Amino acid sequence: MATTPESLRRDLADGAAASQRADSSAEQIRAAAAQRRAVVQQRIDELVPLVQRSPSAADEYQALVAERGRLDIVLAGGAEANT
Repeated sequence: MATTPESLRRDLADGAAASQRADSSAEQIRAAAAQRRAVVQQRIDELVPLVQRSPSAADEYQALVAERGRLDIVLAGGAEANT
């Protein structure tokens, strides 16, 4: 199939639309990550005084700290997630 000016315009328009959808999706993901990070941080703050005397609180704390790290990667743009 030969490339024509019309097919090139159509391909460029399709690419631009896909790029806009990707940008919108990325922004929604970042917003959700920011909201979740606030919830996680609040729970971490609640657990700090309990960690020394409660193994279950310590386990939850450790899991939340790991989750917060993953959320920070998302919020930073995700470059570290590929390593």
